[in-house]
Amino acid sequence: MACARITAFFFFTIQSCFAFDLLQIIDPPVQQKSNVRYSTGLPHTESLNGNFTVYQTEEMNVSASTRLHWIDSWGTKEERSDLYSIQLGSGTSFQVGEDQTAGVQVMFGSASDKPFKDSSVNTLGITARYSFESYPLSKWIILLNYSNNRPFLNNIPIPGVVYSYHPKEHLRIIVGVPLAAIEWRISEHWHYSLLAFFPFSLKTTLGYRVLPFGQLLVGLDYAQQNYIEHGRSNPDERLFFRETRAFLGFRSPISRKIFAEIETGYSYNRLTFSAQGQWKDRVNETVLDPAWFGRLSLSTSFDL
Repeated sequence: MACARITAFFFFTIQSCFAFDLLQIIDPPVQQKSNVRYSTGLPHTESLNGNFTVYQTEEMNVSASTRLHWIDSWGTKEERSDLYSIQLGSGTSFQVGEDQTAGVQVMFGSASDKPFKDSSVNTLGITARYSFESYPLSKWIILLNYSNNRPFLNNIPIPGVVYSYHPKEHLRIIVGVPLAAIEWRISEHWHYSLLAFFPFSLKTTLGYRVLPFGQLLVGLDYAQQNYIEHGRSNPDERLFFRETRAFLGFRSPISRKIFAEIETGYSYNRLTFSAQGQWKDRVNETVLDPAWFGRLSLSTSFDL
């Protein structure tokens, strides 16, 4: 399995407010596929993420995207409102030269305790990108992102740059600002992956093949999500939810196109706070109890 396809399991972890999918900024238009991932777990969370190709040629890809996420009262004894993130969008990628591509993706929605209650809880993310090959096995990607729901510098366009190196079918390395990723099939049995969006999320996984198509997994997942609470007194304030998860899991295909993944583990360093930004003064900080968790995910990718 090529690394570009393995990465499909991880690209959904990039927050939708940043308005890009990892595969869309790396793969040329003709290689981009539709992807769907559904997850459900305890404490109660559910998500449905998809990227669907609606038009594709050798030189262009047009897609529609959806990101749906629900989280309950975060597994605490305190009464809290559920949180929702509902994002819909569209993107396009196109060749602008023999070894150059460009594209734009737009995501609109709401991430709040009361989604779409009014315009104050709506979210918008736009990312433009341009990539070019520096050598046959590597490329540079230039990004420009606008968002009103980042952990920092909301409503300000921010540039980024990413370098992708793909020397072998079983190895791909992506480094840059604001993300880094590694997909490495170390041997016939061992596989390692890392996806980091600095400094707000990181997931690293080591897999060992125990069956012809099954993998045992062990990993660490640090994630931060941000929401816009309805009725807040300061319009620049965001609600942050942060946790670290250590997990064991198992991944296996259940058909030619569908993969299942089961994870169980321990969630710790859990807290919520409100602030105008990641490094601004915090208010209403609450440390949440550690908790055991379980999660089931189903993933698929397919051509137009």
